[in-house]
Amino acid sequence: MTRDLLRALLLLAVPSVAANAGAETLNDAFDAALRTDHRLGAEHQRTAAAQERLAAAQGLSLPSINAQGGYFHLDQPPAAILQVPPLGTLEMPLIQQDVRAYQLTASLPLFTGGRITGAVHAAAAAADAAAQSETATREDLKLNVAGAYVDVLRARRALSLAETSVGTLQAHAQDVDALYAKGLVARNDGLAAHVALANAQQDRLRAANAVDLAQSNYNRALGRPFDSAVAIDEIIPGGETAPLEQLTTEALATRSELRALQQQDHALRQQAVSARGEQWPQVALSGGRYYVEDRNLANDGFWAIGIGVSWSLFDGGIARRKARALDDEAAAAADTRQDAESLIRLQVRQCWLDIGETRQRIDVATAALDQAEENLRVARDRYDSGVGTNTEVLDAEALRRKSETNHIDAIYDNVLAQLRLRRAIGTL
Repeated sequence: MTRDLLRALLLLAVPSVAANAGAETLNDAFDAALRTDHRLGAEHQRTAAAQERLAAAQGLSLPSINAQGGYFHLDQPPAAILQVPPLGTLEMPLIQQDVRAYQLTASLPLFTGGRITGAVHAAAAAADAAAQSETATREDLKLNVAGAYVDVLRARRALSLAETSVGTLQAHAQDVDALYAKGLVARNDGLAAHVALANAQQDRLRAANAVDLAQSNYNRALGRPFDSAVAIDEIIPGGETAPLEQLTTEALATRSELRALQQQDHALRQQAVSARGEQWPQVALSGGRYYVEDRNLANDGFWAIGIGVSWSLFDGGIARRKARALDDEAAAAADTRQDAESLIRLQVRQCWLDIGETRQRIDVATAALDQAEENLRVARDRYDSGVGTNTEVLDAEALRRKSETNHIDAIYDNVLAQLRLRRAIGTL
């Protein structure tokens, strides 16, 4: 991509991606990472587990059916003592010594003092919190991938710049050697030119290594072998951003971390409600079919239905203190949410300021690069004409490279600031 084309694209009002046939876009990279990342997979499993716990809590209010059976051998069968005047005292066995008993019962809770309702509401809030946590992990992953993506682009541009610098210094060294061969310049000029060329070649080697490392990190983020080929599209900085107040409001309304903390607070308070419910009477409707295999019974099978009440009148304060502990944890979650809101406000402000700074840096660096290139051209012309010095040419090339580096950094710093702002407001 030529510098003139890049500058033209910088005038676009919205962020965009320059498409190259067959190259991977940033959205493609997001999709690939989301399919393979183990951290996100773990969060997804936690969300699924929270949904199962919600279903289990909801099942507490449904009827439960229980089947039981057993065999009992008594050391002596129980008997009833009867006083029959003509016969005296008689013993009548109630059940036989070997007994088989079976029962099929159903139970439905009627009143639990809020124990079941609180448990269901707590599980629902916890499931929502888990889903919001998964969303936050997804956005963190996308930001990490975006950073690796931009690092590849930056490293490749730096390598291209290093190669250009080597080419420029090679041409200059050849010119100096030719002039020295004619006795027009001192040997010192040739030595300085070749030292500068050697330094540029070392910089090119470091830049090539940086490209390899950046591509390896990118492949790792996408779950690919480190040496996989990387073909990605260029990203172009965007235009104006929305006002800071609007972005902050949007962030506080959409950030999944805040919703997760809010739901954690709600879940803990509902768990406290459930814990307090244990102090109230527990009322349940129960009934079923009972069968006792015993020849002493006239009717060995019968139906029964009734209402049972269970009330723990004293539990050592366990339920009450458990509820208080949960209330304290809920208050801690609320305080954590307040701190998170403050941090998010700061994140949005920092990203917004970074965008403004980098946009200005792009403008300044673009103008400086034009001047640096013209300065290099003039310095080389002056040296070829015999009115300039070798030092002027080498300094001009170093200045051009510094200006180009600033230009590259300003562009990709702006791209990263835009992406970080999207993460800060929860829309990445």
